[in-house]
Amino acid sequence: MAAYNQIEIFEQSQKWFDQLPLEWKNWLEENLEKGCGVEQLVDVLKANGFEPKFEMNDLKFQNLLHHDQEWIIEQVLNEVTSSEIIKILIEQGYDGLKVKEYLNNLENNKLYKILKKKHHQLKKREWLIETVDQLAQLNSDYSKKIPSITAPNFSDFVKGYYSQHRPVILKKGIEHWPALHKWSPQYFASKFGHHLVEVQMNRNLDEQFERHSPSLKQKMKMSEFVSKVMSVDASNDFYMTANNASNSHHMLQELFSDIDDFADGYCNLALKDDRSFLWFGPKGTFTPLHHDLTNNMLVQIYGRKKVTLIPALQVPHLYNDNWVFSELSDTNKIDFEKYPLAKSITPVECILNAGEALFIPIGWWHSVESLDISISISFTHFNAPNHYVDRFPKEV
Repeated sequence: MAAYNQIEIFEQSQKWFDQLPLEWKNWLEENLEKGCGVEQLVDVLKANGFEPKFEMNDLKFQNLLHHDQEWIIEQVLNEVTSSEIIKILIEQGYDGLKVKEYLNNLENNKLYKILKKKHHQLKKREWLIETVDQLAQLNSDYSKKIPSITAPNFSDFVKGYYSQHRPVILKKGIEHWPALHKWSPQYFASKFGHHLVEVQMNRNLDEQFERHSPSLKQKMKMSEFVSKVMSVDASNDFYMTANNASNSHHMLQELFSDIDDFADGYCNLALKDDRSFLWFGPKGTFTPLHHDLTNNMLVQIYGRKKVTLIPALQVPHLYNDNWVFSELSDTNKIDFEKYPLAKSITPVECILNAGEALFIPIGWWHSVESLDISISISFTHFNAPNHYVDRFPKEV
């Protein structure tokens, strides 16, 4: 991509570049990709009888403009006027007439034409998403509260919630789990204290602790971690998160013998050990705003959690900058001057008590805060389709 953009510098003046022999075009592309300076390449071309037909000042201007090309194209696609773009670039030291000429020639840029088409497709899809979201808000349950019901039979759950992409709090789904009556910090220390577990440590030192979680992992004995949890009133500095599974496999296998099917028929029990995830930490642990790539059931076993949810359809307003994360980590601390689109989101909070479960549909944004010392299980092994992650676009 870098080489192609730089070659555009040589395309000025009557398609001089198109008249180069193929081997010299390949030579140019290869050396631009290596980072060779434009002026050096011009000297070589001159020495071999291929003198470019443009002024070096124009060449330097185009090379400089290349560094702001992404910004310029973004402004044009977002319908910022040419006069405003020119004004901003003049303030940065650019020649206004040359900026104007660049903007006039932009419609002939092949990459720009592709970007313009893709941008238009994206805007049409965002229009549809926003319209469906506004219609959904006519239902008060959608954006003002999360319904709380006794866990229905599985087919009714699929019909009313799973297939409809609707979150719901389910009660009386785990009353038969031994975990609900046995699990506590003290039980973990006495039963599994000698096991090494993997936890996130020093989260307070990194504002992006969730994104950088692999670098924050540490191993310690379960008994040591329980002591840390019991020693503080509240903290987000350490947390045993779902990512501990691979390094605590033997302990978790024994631990997960205390959990079973949710309600009756919700789960594919053959996948229980692989698709169940343990969360354990003190009051104050916080998971920032994100969405998951599966339908999830968050089951509260000990303590309480507050969950803030935002409909998946509101993604155009959520500043999704990387993978499943948002630049908005906490809906209670949004700078609306910096993130004006966030004024359109409709966060809804719910409290999850011990023995309750929250169904979080795929793509629904959520953040989670522990209101007490908390032990939770999340699982994804529903007796329904739930494998969509392979189609999720890779980061570029």
